[in-house]
Amino acid sequence: MSELLDDTQAELGPAAPGLLAGLSSAQLARLRDALRAAKLRDRAALDAAIASAMGRVPALLRGAVRRILFP
Repeated sequence: MSELLDDTQAELGPAAPGLLAGLSSAQLARLRDALRAAKLRDRAALDAAIASAMGRVPALLRGAVRRILFP
């Protein structure tokens, strides 16, 4: 359970101490999995937004813009 608690805390990020202490193993696992899935959806949405925005940049400038925005 300690590893599951640590994994969930890592996914949640900085939170109030003891926030997760009252949850069962099943609840912790469900929360951890939900947090991971949300992060994956957020990352996919961000990647799609970046691709869409880069599509509006003239082709000759895309390399330079990428180097500026994503060093």
